[in-house]
Amino acid sequence: MRFWGKFLCRDHDIYVIEARAGADEDYASIEGEEKRGTGINENVYWVTSDLLKDWHKLPDARANDIIEARSLKKVLTGNLDAPVNGYPFFAGKERNYLRAQIARITASTVIVPAGVFQPTEANNREIEFVKEQTPLTYSEMKSLEKWVHLYANILKNGRTEYVIPADSPDPEAALEKEKEAEPYIDRLRPINEDESNADHSRRVRRLRNGLENLCLWGCAALCFATA
Repeated sequence: MRFWGKFLCRDHDIYVIEARAGADEDYASIEGEEKRGTGINENVYWVTSDLLKDWHKLPDARANDIIEARSLKKVLTGNLDAPVNGYPFFAGKERNYLRAQIARITASTVIVPAGVFQPTEANNREIEFVKEQTPLTYSEMKSLEKWVHLYANILKNGRTEYVIPADSPDPEAALEKEKEAEPYIDRLRPINEDESNADHSRRVRRLRNGLENLCLWGCAALCFATA
């Protein structure tokens, strides 16, 4: 479990903690969605507006919520049951919008030192902890090539995996078409491969400078907490 972050909201701010998805007797999977412990629901999240009061578990992320959340900018009120008024229309409540944005932020921004994890032999979209590893040196930790994304990227369909209709006459051909239209991005890809064009050079320089400053304070220990 770890402290994930904080959302600045209109009425009261929201604190978020993250935990690995585990056995839950009260849990029932949402039909048609990625199961808890996988994909966009690899983790579970609890939120509160007061650190001294109760924490509330957020629902699992839904693909449609993620698709809609990509197109809607909204200032959160801090009330999980509030409607999400705006355009385009968002079908869920603020708790669903919050969970969708958490999934998007997590998939895009959580990074770890290269060499801490490796793809499994069975599925290169799944990873495992490297038992024997060589810690990065100070100089290596300042290099963007030595930091990789931890989570799988979210596809345009709001999931981390392709979905082929059950009534498809040729599932294999449909899957190949999906892969051709939107190829997977390698998991554990170095962050220097994200946006390397000239328009983002300033962002890259700021990230590099940030890594150098963080290294001075031993940021590796913080990143290992995600293991």
